Amino acid sequence: MFGTKTSDVEQWLMAAHDQARTECRFNQDEIAKKMGQWIGRDRRFDGIRDKEGFAREVMSCRQSGRELDLSKRMRIDSMGGQTAGITGRW
Repeated sequence: MFGTKTSDVEQWLMAAHDQARTECRFNQDEIAKKMGQWIGRDRRFDGIRDKEGFAREVMSCRQSGRELDLSKRMRIDSMGGQTAGITGRW
């Protein structure tokens, strides 16, 4: 969950969304703010400037079933040491 592999980041984002949704009682604005704060504390997301906007994008993708393509936003080292973009279907 806290690694840099694609599956780790996807799992963390889904867990963060679930937790924020519970804590904020499904208030979408509060969920985005809370997730933005958590994303801001995670060093894997240092390259993302608009943390709350990114949280809204994650929420939108998850709610609509769209694919989240993180390769535009961030690059994560794979196990082989190469940098790879992240995509995931939720």
